[in-house]
Amino acid sequence: MSKPLPNNKKWNKGDIVIYYADPPEPRFLRVVKGFTDQGLVKTQYTSKTQPRTVEVHDMKYLVGPRSVDLNPQWGKDSQEQQNTYQANYDRVRHWNFLYQAGTDVRLVDPDHDANDLIGVTCTPAMFDRETGEAYVGVLRQGNWDLKFVFVEKEWITTKADPPLPDAPPPEYDVDLALPVADGPNTVFRYRYRDGDNYKIHGQAVFAGRITPTEMSMIVGAIDSRCWFIPQQVGMEPLQKELGDYDAESDHVWHEVGQITFTTEEPTDVRTISELAKQFYRIEQWDDTIDIS
Repeated sequence: MSKPLPNNKKWNKGDIVIYYADPPEPRFLRVVKGFTDQGLVKTQYTSKTQPRTVEVHDMKYLVGPRSVDLNPQWGKDSQEQQNTYQANYDRVRHWNFLYQAGTDVRLVDPDHDANDLIGVTCTPAMFDRETGEAYVGVLRQGNWDLKFVFVEKEWITTKADPPLPDAPPPEYDVDLALPVADGPNTVFRYRYRDGDNYKIHGQAVFAGRITPTEMSMIVGAIDSRCWFIPQQVGMEPLQKELGDYDAESDHVWHEVGQITFTTEEPTDVRTISELAKQFYRIEQWDDTIDIS
């Protein structure tokens, strides 16, 4: 969606805005922190999953969230709620990349003990830019929250040991997987970025080719599109590669970079299937893990 420029509205401290070059996603909402002597606007991302630096912009490049169909109130909500809005946005994006209207689905009603319903989607997945909810239309069943809609052919029957079909992954979007290479194994690339925006990259290679269901298991577990904590899935944290622990800038979160096929030899004793199961079992990321 194109953003109307230049902005001609005068912003005040505490207003929620979005920078014209940022994607129109919940995690990119900013709060006005103040102004420079030259009249430039100081802003900071409202989501703590984003860099915490205060940036300076010309007012004409800061537009209102409503202009890109985002709710400005989201920038004032709790971090947990902001994470939910972004997770729903990502859920819709991921669903529409993989599936089309006419997909056979299983509907799980969390409020009733009745048997699951079987249906067929009749719309793409949709993100409500007023409420932040994610849903898909199902023939004769109405709109369903995407959290409770599962593709029938990939239905995971138990969380402890989900069945994993043997099929190559499709080409995923840039942030999560682009099979730019071929090979019998899968490389998981990730990076750490501290509060001062210094970065270090790392990777682990797992035996086996990742399947669509395994990719969905990982995508569904990561926080706000790209964040995870390596220690919780048996991967190596990267903070120490940047030097001694700094309480002001270091944290536990790492970013998923790319997951794709490779001819490299495995560097981890687990298969990619075993890694996907570990991601799938994550109930909540623990940002209190000691990294000092």
